Amino acid sequence: NPWVDNGFTGSVFMSDGQTLSPYGELYATWDGKTYLQTNTPYLIHNLGTSFRLTATNSNATPRPATIYARDASAQWALLASPTTSPHQTYYIISLLDGRRLRNNSGIPDLAPFGTAGPTVEWWFNGPDSKGYYYLDNISASQSIRAAGAAPAISFSMIGDPAPSAATQWRLIKPYAPVVIATAAPPAASITYSNRSAWLNWPGNGAFYNVYRSTTSGGDYTKIASLITNTTFFDVTLQNGTTYYYVVTALDILGEESGYSTELVAHPASILPQTVGINLVNNGSQTGVQFNWASDHTGWRLVMNTNGLAASNAWQTVMNSAATNQLWLPFDPNQSSVFFQLVYP
Repeated sequence: NPWVDNGFTGSVFMSDGQTLSPYGELYATWDGKTYLQTNTPYLIHNLGTSFRLTATNSNATPRPATIYARDASAQWALLASPTTSPHQTYYIISLLDGRRLRNNSGIPDLAPFGTAGPTVEWWFNGPDSKGYYYLDNISASQSIRAAGAAPAISFSMIGDPAPSAATQWRLIKPYAPVVIATAAPPAASITYSNRSAWLNWPGNGAFYNVYRSTTSGGDYTKIASLITNTTFFDVTLQNGTTYYYVVTALDILGEESGYSTELVAHPASILPQTVGINLVNNGSQTGVQFNWASDHTGWRLVMNTNGLAASNAWQTVMNSAATNQLWLPFDPNQSSVFFQLVYP
């Protein structure tokens, strides 16, 4: 059994003589570094039981596994937390799904992606002369331990100090580490319609946040958090108001990218609209005043001086999509000018 310490040093290769055994992988992976690194995959292995921590999608608590478990479910990474006194603490994050190891009232479990606070902050107390650490949750003065007879191993918390092989852990770099890809700002695009906007972007992160503002450049308000889809449909808009969006991506550790390029939406009513038109003198010149409903802001006023039949001659009146009222100077040299208000 792989959990039995029978005195053998182990074989580097499996029976075929070329496939590395778990022992061989550990030997091949050794890089000489005797200190812990953040943003780096590790296997977290217990001394007393020879079992390690794993996370599975079907369990809310970490599960025990032998040295043969070394895929994403058995790999974890450290991310520095804000607590630095009396010791620097870290989040211990599963590279399977981003959940975080937590001391939940004396029971070790897996907190949702992005969870922060004292219950998910761990101090790596050590190492001792052989590289083992105690994993201490300082806020509760407790250490995580493994206990039981193999293969029936369980994890629990025990009050500090509790130095024993059951509470000693070694962090080992895996032979085939999960790639922790840095999330980049998504290249998002947008379409909009009646009271709504639809955002799309390519998937380059584990999760995404969407922010919105009514002012270009912010201040942005987060309107969607930690979504896994690469689309977002905003149906809370008011027609006639301009909205500005940015999207961010988060990697598996919860580190957030910068903002995407700002996206603009001008939602407007899709109902036909009558345009009010009057001759108005602005004090020095007579002109034509156009007015339409504010919820149609975003529609374009177009004009044509070549007759209604010349459909390709329609030109957008400058800045008309940004307002619902417009004054144009009267041109007596034009025998007839045609106008339409068209959906953007």
